[in-house]
Amino acid sequence: MIRYLPAPQPLTLALLGALLAPPGAAAQPPTSDLVLPTLEVEDDTTSSPYAGKQTLDASYIANQPAGNGDIGSLLKINPAVQYDNGQLSSFTPGEISPAEVSINGAAFYQNNFSIDGIGMNNGIDPAADPSPYRLYSGPGSSQAFALDTRLLGELTVLDSNISAAWGGFTGGVIDATTRKPSRQARSEISTQMSRSSWTRYHVNEAQRESHANASSWGDGQPEFEKTTWRATTEGWLSDDLGVLASYSRKRSTIPTMFYSSHLVEQFGTEKREQTRAIDNLFVKAVWEANERIELQASLMYAPQEDSYYRSNIVDSQIDISNGGLQANLQLDWRTDWGQIDQQLGLTGNEQSRHGHSDDYYAWIRSDSKDWGTGNSSLQGEYGQVEQEQRSAQYKLDVRWDPIATGSVLHRLSAGAQLGRDHFDYTRLTESSIYVTPKRTSTCTNAAGITDTTTCALGTTHSTLNANNGWAGQFFTARTRYAAGAFDFTTLSAALYVEDDMRIGDVSLRGGLRVERDDYMSQTTLAPRLAASWDVDGDGSRLLQAGVNRYYGRSVARWRLQESINRLRYNGERRTTLNDAWTVGTQAPADNVFNQLDIAYDDELMLGFSQRFDAATLGLKFINRLGRDQVIQAAGRAIGELSTDTSHLAAGYTTWTNDGRSHNQIWSLTADGRQPLRWAGTTTVWQAALDWTDQKYASPSYEDDAAGNLYYDSDHVQYLGQLLHRNQLPATNYTRPWTARLTSTTAIPRWDLAITNFLRYRAGYRDIGKTGEQVEVDGVIADVYDRRDFSATFNWDVRISWEKALAGQQAAFVNLDIFNLLDRENVTSLGAQDIPQYETGRSFWVELGYRF
Repeated sequence: MIRYLPAPQPLTLALLGALLAPPGAAAQPPTSDLVLPTLEVEDDTTSSPYAGKQTLDASYIANQPAGNGDIGSLLKINPAVQYDNGQLSSFTPGEISPAEVSINGAAFYQNNFSIDGIGMNNGIDPAADPSPYRLYSGPGSSQAFALDTRLLGELTVLDSNISAAWGGFTGGVIDATTRKPSRQARSEISTQMSRSSWTRYHVNEAQRESHANASSWGDGQPEFEKTTWRATTEGWLSDDLGVLASYSRKRSTIPTMFYSSHLVEQFGTEKREQTRAIDNLFVKAVWEANERIELQASLMYAPQEDSYYRSNIVDSQIDISNGGLQANLQLDWRTDWGQIDQQLGLTGNEQSRHGHSDDYYAWIRSDSKDWGTGNSSLQGEYGQVEQEQRSAQYKLDVRWDPIATGSVLHRLSAGAQLGRDHFDYTRLTESSIYVTPKRTSTCTNAAGITDTTTCALGTTHSTLNANNGWAGQFFTARTRYAAGAFDFTTLSAALYVEDDMRIGDVSLRGGLRVERDDYMSQTTLAPRLAASWDVDGDGSRLLQAGVNRYYGRSVARWRLQESINRLRYNGERRTTLNDAWTVGTQAPADNVFNQLDIAYDDELMLGFSQRFDAATLGLKFINRLGRDQVIQAAGRAIGELSTDTSHLAAGYTTWTNDGRSHNQIWSLTADGRQPLRWAGTTTVWQAALDWTDQKYASPSYEDDAAGNLYYDSDHVQYLGQLLHRNQLPATNYTRPWTARLTSTTAIPRWDLAITNFLRYRAGYRDIGKTGEQVEVDGVIADVYDRRDFSATFNWDVRISWEKALAGQQAAFVNLDIFNLLDRENVTSLGAQDIPQYETGRSFWVELGYRF
């Protein structure tokens, strides 16, 4: 279970900053860190002519509207990236978890997130139901850690023509590189805030009253206050040893009603406070042993804990714990013939659920249990479940200096990776659900023992005459969840080799990645081939192409799930307080695991790049075919019925490799090469446009209901075409087209920098039954139709002001404005087909001091 650290005091960090400062630092003339960002949002054609790589440098990151300061939210400029429809919902403005992203139409949990090259992927259950109210686990996230982006030196996205050095994804790679310590000793403290009174909500009129009186998760967050505290100090203790230490503390408080929204008027406005918390404690040391050897070591502690309640139920607090600890050691050695880089990473993260009560009680409302809204008063929670992942990773990358063989110049590289992942599931305490109360006049049994947990005195009040007017009550039936644990360990290995060749004006990179693990006992071969033709011989005009295969990752839940339901014991009873509880019938497994194939995507990529004096234009086409994707379905849906329902439930589910997808993405990018100068200001900019055609997609492995429909052999008619039901396109993470423009303008005479980010997206599309049927070529088919909503437009702004003071001191203020025009943007359809909207205009303010 994660424990939180007390926040470091600013004085402590200031003293450490003073110790790192070189002699005479205080005598330096006033300076300011307000500089024009280089805005290196590029396809990096100078170092790699194959496209598919986008790098966001530190100045771009620092100048973007920050919001929650997470990695996912920074990627809006990338045309290969799509977001969850609900990411900006007016129902969840108080959340601080990282945004989920899909790259080139792949599942959001099939990206490879890494910190300094070491994976930070949640392998426990990343696509878990987002509800915190599940009995056996908690919500998941694709990222194991909610990393604060203020730590980053650059953020790299690989979305196509990806080197064989990378594996474990079918979407793309998102590599966060943390900053090295500044050569100039310095420190910084800041605080950032947003709140509901600074936020405009857009809620359909039919839901406004229920939203204003929101209670449980999913009802809305009409009140919230978010704060972030940051403190950083960095510098060099000697000519060859530098240190950076940083702490950030993010908090969100969300008051909501105790009673359900429709009961508030009758039962009162009592409130409880939900909370969200993310800490990042990060220390990094760099030792430059000599001109050839550099050693980097870092340690990050990044816990996340979110607290929720259930409406109308006392003692129902639930804490959802994620995040954990990561240590990274990196040795870079420049040899006489090339470069050898080695890394060792140790990671521990969790996805746990801690109820503040182990047991749940369904009392008859009474004088002593008087909070109920009907005949019952509900109390308690479902105990504590911990899910943990412990990983060790080793990486070796070797790159040879260019070797000429005749007219061909070779850049050879090879590497190896070894991994060990241990997953465990533990129900820490026994937990019971108590039902069927019975009349009693005492809670003391014949042995003189008083039951204070499952018996209560107090006159009952019920509209059922048989349950009304009792002097007391005790429970006579329960379902029990036994304490227990199970785990497994997987070992994995990967090898790759790659040759990046230059033959005149043609570049050709061929590679092969081989991976093996003992989870699925599969060996995969992923060929990678990329080509580029420098048409004019000066890098100004490039034609690019690629054919690649990418294999994804497996998820621990697929194996852990089959044992969870066996901890349940049904039908335990007692007749009187003198009786011991009977031992119930052990529940059968409700899921079965069989070894699966590894999901993969096959990619065809074509591209063109043209460099002009003012800008570089890039046009790219990506065709992705996804195969062997894992989906969940009932045994009966795939024709495999349980033959022994005492051990395997009749309605059990299982996992299959029958998921498929097909996505085509066109993108056009324009990167400003020369700053635009006018009236003493300087502006840098970039624009991107994408068009996505999702032919079909498979459901998430979590969604067994959609999985069952996937096997439905019935035909449907959609937009006049006769299709199998599993050929319908998805409605999330898929906007048909998006246009983006970002610019940053520096105004030195006013100490200002202003960033504008504009995004225009195709409207949300809902696909559903019309209730009609048609006959096509003798086939009866349900008619599905598409409901299109208006296009959405967001204009986000960051205004940065920084004032240089004495020495290297400076004060700064950042004002972020999201949805500046307060547009009503539809995100999805809710219950009863009520449109859901994004949050309207909202403000963040940050105050800080550098010294």
